[in-house]
Amino acid sequence: MTTRACRLRHIHTFEGERSRRLLLEAEAAQLDRWIAEAEADIRDLEQVVARLRGVRAEKGD
Repeated sequence: MTTRACRLRHIHTFEGERSRRLLLEAEAAQLDRWIAEAEADIRDLEQVVARLRGVRAEKGD
């Protein structure tokens, strides 16, 4: 393989790795957003459960 071909291959490989890394970082960021949303949903549900328990306790069940 010629020197030029080696350089082009290196650049192509580097760009491919960079693209894959950027894609993985974007996917990781999306997962972080989904996790944050799920955690917020869990907190909301915990508040609802606490309120329902309070209502049940007031009724004496």
